Amino acid sequence: MTSQAYEDSMLEHLNSPAFRQISLVSFKARIRNAYLHIRRHMGYIYPTNEKGKRPNIYRYVCETYNLEELQPVKPYLLFKMHKLNHTELKDRVKPPTRLLAPCMKTVGETAARWVDHIVSPVYRRIDTHDLRDTPSLIRSLQPARFPVTSTLSAKDIVALYPSIPLFLGEVYFGNFLKRHFALDLADRILKITRLVLRNNVLRYRQSYYLQTVGTAIGNPLAVVYANVFMYELTRDLVQKYIANGDLLFYRRYIDDIFSVFINPDAHHAFWRDFEQLHPNIRVTGDNADTVDFLDLTISKDNFFAENGRLRIRPYTKPFNKFLYIPWSSFHTRQSKNAWIRAELQRIVRNSDTFEIYLEERTMFARRLRARNYPHAFLTKAFLGIRYRDRSTFLAEHDSKSDRPRPLVFSTQSTPLQHALKISNILRNFWTPLFPEWAAADYYPIVSYSKAPSLWDILRRSSRAVLDQPP
Repeated sequence: MTSQAYEDSMLEHLNSPAFRQISLVSFKARIRNAYLHIRRHMGYIYPTNEKGKRPNIYRYVCETYNLEELQPVKPYLLFKMHKLNHTELKDRVKPPTRLLAPCMKTVGETAARWVDHIVSPVYRRIDTHDLRDTPSLIRSLQPARFPVTSTLSAKDIVALYPSIPLFLGEVYFGNFLKRHFALDLADRILKITRLVLRNNVLRYRQSYYLQTVGTAIGNPLAVVYANVFMYELTRDLVQKYIANGDLLFYRRYIDDIFSVFINPDAHHAFWRDFEQLHPNIRVTGDNADTVDFLDLTISKDNFFAENGRLRIRPYTKPFNKFLYIPWSSFHTRQSKNAWIRAELQRIVRNSDTFEIYLEERTMFARRLRARNYPHAFLTKAFLGIRYRDRSTFLAEHDSKSDRPRPLVFSTQSTPLQHALKISNILRNFWTPLFPEWAAADYYPIVSYSKAPSLWDILRRSSRAVLDQPP
């Protein structure tokens, strides 16, 4: 992809109806206005105590950056090469792009994080047919049984974040807040959300662009905002089709939707009505006996007519080259062992039969051997993961555990540190020093940070020389 193609794609996004070019003076005025209003609303929510101080959450939102530190967003493009097929790649077809706008040091960054912190836990407690992750989908499908006529559907909402109309999105978000928060608090949250969404300014090539449609991919509240919008938009339609028996199963992960319909006619009717909900919301995807969704391939196999169960196996993107970290990498053996075990756990979790697991595990081992991983190292790592523990890997874990936070011994990753085997030393001396903690299997863990490279040292030295006065 040439630099000119990148430039053309960027300007295509910024000159679309979703953005409006503004002046530097307008940008500064907007930022100042939003900054002052966010402080005022947060002041109402978190008043001063008897000592004249405000809570830390207020100080985080309002005092992390001062007005002079706030900046416009610096956007960049992500080329979605995986959306092209082999023929399109061979013909050098231009891939679709996604405009990313990381909102660091912007007027809405800390306020957006606060809104997400307040609203997300409330949203997660509601039965919204949303997925938290792949295991939650598998847990929902395991007990489900479907008729022979069922049709599977995997859909993707096209460019969801940039497509949400600001006014309607704010209305839906406000309705949700009023149902689940005190009215005064809901009003303040909505006003802060509006200030964040309506003051997303991007700078590119010394020009400033105000986003007028949708929310930025990179805004901390984008996920919960999009989830609430889609929930409010589709709630009545989904409930209608579930009630009449046409929609047997429906789960959504932000902009990806997996569903099972009683027959193909119900499938076509639902998605026709779905796309009539709003002109900005469009879907693409498949309906068949086998569909790919998230990191799963879900299918009606040869035994579906007998038991009505869907078959699940891991999904791999067609262009995946499996370029794992090579054995010659300077990553620690513990790091290599950890990610291999994590991938094996994912294979176990996503394989609903032992035969599928063995097939996927064998291919994984061959790919690792191609990256020069020793046979003895792989044997030890693979023996630590067993298929009979699948229920454990699929179990829903409570994020709030009674177990105390681990003690971390942090050191730099060097050959000397690894030769010392610090983890073994700590465990050997831990038991006589802290027998009660050792009896509870509470040991410190070793954390390795990256040691400075020669380039890091030279760069710091050069900077120190340049900073010296003449």
